[in-house]
Amino acid sequence: RHEEGAVQRVYKNMRTNFRSSATGYSFQDLFNEYNLVYKVYLPSLYATILDNHVTTDRDLLLSRYEYRINQNNLAIKNYEDSLVLVEEMIESYTEKNHATMDYHWNESEEDGNTRGSSYVIGQVYSFDGQRAESTEIITYDNILDRYVDLRSNIATKKEDNEYCNYVLAAFKNAGQTVNPEDVAEVEALIALIEGKLKVLDSLLTATAAEHSEVETIRNVRVRSTVNVREVTNVKLYTVMIVAVFFAIGVGGAVVVGRSMDFIEYRFYTDSSTGLPNRLRCDGEIERYAKKVLAVPFSCVVVMLTNMNEINNSVGREMGNEILKIFAGNVKDCAENLGFVGYNGGLQFLGLFPGCDEGKALFFKNLLIRVISEFNRGGHGTVIRFKVAMVTATSKTPRTIHELISTSMRQLRLEKEIIAESEQIGDTN
Repeated sequence: RHEEGAVQRVYKNMRTNFRSSATGYSFQDLFNEYNLVYKVYLPSLYATILDNHVTTDRDLLLSRYEYRINQNNLAIKNYEDSLVLVEEMIESYTEKNHATMDYHWNESEEDGNTRGSSYVIGQVYSFDGQRAESTEIITYDNILDRYVDLRSNIATKKEDNEYCNYVLAAFKNAGQTVNPEDVAEVEALIALIEGKLKVLDSLLTATAAEHSEVETIRNVRVRSTVNVREVTNVKLYTVMIVAVFFAIGVGGAVVVGRSMDFIEYRFYTDSSTGLPNRLRCDGEIERYAKKVLAVPFSCVVVMLTNMNEINNSVGREMGNEILKIFAGNVKDCAENLGFVGYNGGLQFLGLFPGCDEGKALFFKNLLIRVISEFNRGGHGTVIRFKVAMVTATSKTPRTIHELISTSMRQLRLEKEIIAESEQIGDTN
């Protein structure tokens, strides 16, 4: 029940395109993870218990299932008795309908006109077997619905009896003692499922909290230099552009080719850094989430930590230029390594396929060297930043979401880097 409730909470939000920067998960990802537990791990636990006949009290289990069968049989008897009455009502309706077509219910409106409704039984029998009062109206659809419900309930109870008999047969034929190894296997599976649900619950809580914060900010319409219009229909714009320039002729083909570059820049590029924006980062993550990562694969997260101090020192306009310079340096240092994008919140995300720990460390050292050159340039301020790196290898395989989540957690523990701080003095 706990797992089903969590799945339902995730399902309400999974149609959004939101992806948490703290956990690396979207609501659709979390729904899939919960669904995996529901459809794979829980059936596996159930099958292990049945196959190995694991129970702490065999006699209590047998008595409960026998009681359950007795209760089902009583319910089936009640349903069958009610079914007889419903079948009699159906037969009565058929006779009445054949006898006269005037048996049609009409109600008078205040203006004297009549309003016709469906064919009804006004004086036959109600569902409790008593003759219906004149104020009670039973339509043919009501009767059929009741008939279908009763048949369905009987079938469900009989199906449950078959299941109970299966369990009884399995445990009656088993011995009185339970193999300790089987008990240990069941307890290990329970612990595994419990651990997975706890992790998923923490991820769901963190993701939902960040989603609520983002929606709150969006509702109060705070504008910033990294605002992205997610409601724009990119496909519609593409079709319109292609249609217009196709009508112009062959000469418009060149313009159509360039229009895709415009769309890429307009909708997937962050204006403050010149790097791919958060939407593009999400697209890259989805691309890697659909397949097994080829190792080695490194995830690098870089964060500019003193942006407010830079703006206070040299002004917001110059601060924006320094942010763009820093973004360019991150991109240049990662040349030939893979994708680098701006993930919002002064964080830069690097996804480097084929990159081992040595190459990732080289990227970090190269970035420190480049920023130290900037800090010695006398710009009136310095750049401080953090770098977190996590690499998936054959010995430590990870999914793309695990890589990003681990990188984000590690980033919070990393110390701030002040490149060449001994040459530029104290900047605190």
